[in-house]
Amino acid sequence: MWRHARAVLATRGDPDERGLVLGFVAGFAGLLAHAFGSNTFIIVRIMEPFWLITGIVMMIPVLEAKERIAAAAAARATPPTRARLGVRP
Repeated sequence: MWRHARAVLATRGDPDERGLVLGFVAGFAGLLAHAFGSNTFIIVRIMEPFWLITGIVMMIPVLEAKERIAAAAAARATPPTRARLGVRP
């Protein structure tokens, strides 16, 4: 997770995405450091948001790829002609 989050952070240009990933990396580092002294991860109020944000961070590149594919498909789409719309000349 650490390597993937750092790779996502290095490739993002959107400030919102960078902020989310940077916050995740900082929180992940804090949880790792805190885990030396206690087991905080058993608390549901900490565990559930962590896994939610982890899933969002891991899916950012996949969602961006889907957006690029959809944009390319929309650019290739030809506008409807009058005949295809059912309009007679």
